Amino acid sequence: MSKELIHIMTDASFCHMTKKASCGFSIKSAVGVLRGSREISAIDSFEAELRAVSQALDIAERCDQ
Repeated sequence: MSKELIHIMTDASFCHMTKKASCGFSIKSAVGVLRGSREISAIDSFEAELRAVSQALDIAERCDQ
């Protein structure tokens, strides 16, 4: 993994009626920028926000950001 600093920005949404959640992320480092979104599983908006951060960190690590 790179020793450079990275900037991660995430946002998540949760619909209490449909019980669906999704998140978006942006990861910026000296290597480049990754942006994306995905559907996630969550039981409330707090969990959706935490899962968004977790997903972004996982993606950054797997992409060697």
